[in-house]
Amino acid sequence: MENNASAVIAPGKKDLGQLITQMKPAFESAIGNAINAERFVRVCLTVVKRTPKLLQCDPTTVLGGLMQAAQLNLDFTNDEVWLIPRKNGKTGLLEANFQMGYKGLIELFYRHPLAAEVYPDIVYERDTFRISRGTDRKIVHEEPIKGERGEPIGYYCVARLKSGAMHFEYMSHAEMERHRLHYAPGDYTAWTKSRDAYLVMAMKTVLARTLKWMPKSVEMAVALADDYATKRIPNIEEAKELKLGEIPTFYDDTPPTQEVNVPESAPEPASAKRGRPRKAEPAPPTEAEAPAAPATSLDRRVAAIDTIENSDAPEEMKDAYLSAVRGAEHLSDVVDIMETFRLQLRERHEER
Repeated sequence: MENNASAVIAPGKKDLGQLITQMKPAFESAIGNAINAERFVRVCLTVVKRTPKLLQCDPTTVLGGLMQAAQLNLDFTNDEVWLIPRKNGKTGLLEANFQMGYKGLIELFYRHPLAAEVYPDIVYERDTFRISRGTDRKIVHEEPIKGERGEPIGYYCVARLKSGAMHFEYMSHAEMERHRLHYAPGDYTAWTKSRDAYLVMAMKTVLARTLKWMPKSVEMAVALADDYATKRIPNIEEAKELKLGEIPTFYDDTPPTQEVNVPESAPEPASAKRGRPRKAEPAPPTEAEAPAAPATSLDRRVAAIDTIENSDAPEEMKDAYLSAVRGAEHLSDVVDIMETFRLQLRERHEER
């Protein structure tokens, strides 16, 4: 590669290691710290060495996935995020697929000011397990004191907020198999690589389903929306100007193909999936549930505080949500906090 090479990246024309090094100013802009950016570059180079097939991928997709990880401030070495080589069904070319690890989703959840606890778990056939729904929702899960627990029969995840609100999702093994066959058919995918890999993928699935119902920071919203996506950085000089959520994203609409050279050290390389279904638009709130949208983010925060203070919620519940609204960093956080507040308040009214 020439030292004065153009910042515009042509697939297959430049050394990937040098391109990653050239991306350091963009990584520093995303991470906000020169020392951490230096470490991130070294980690990126290690990622490429660990998965040699990335060298054969379109470099714009490798850099796009790395930049996405930098913006989310997630670590490849902790298995919080992955770059998985995948063949594009339309072009036949290898691309780097950006994929969240379940540890990364947990990390992003705990960054939210309302987050209290989240954990996925596995139910085995000799466990004592029951679910109560309705107005008194709870899960009872007990392991046998002696002997083997048997084979997995279900998977669940529980998430709690500091306000006391809680949500859980459960999928039976049969439901998980239907999910796998729909999104990851084939004889060699992350699900079929090993028994442990299957369990990790199953826990990630119920975790992601649970987090969709919890308040989300901008980082979490982007992570859930861009999981399994192909990100592209076609111009290094312009990369540092991109904000979170602005990296061009592409989804392959063709049927999934066999994964390529998944590293043995990777316990959770998520598989390729079919064209990403569009998310259903949420129903607009009724007048009783939400006031008209204020004009500015300051107005929205003030309106949220007024709504909480004038509600009939218990004082400890008010205090928790008022603290979360005042400490929210982004407008989207305020919106998510108020959605959760209204949901919890409605549940309290139904219990009376």
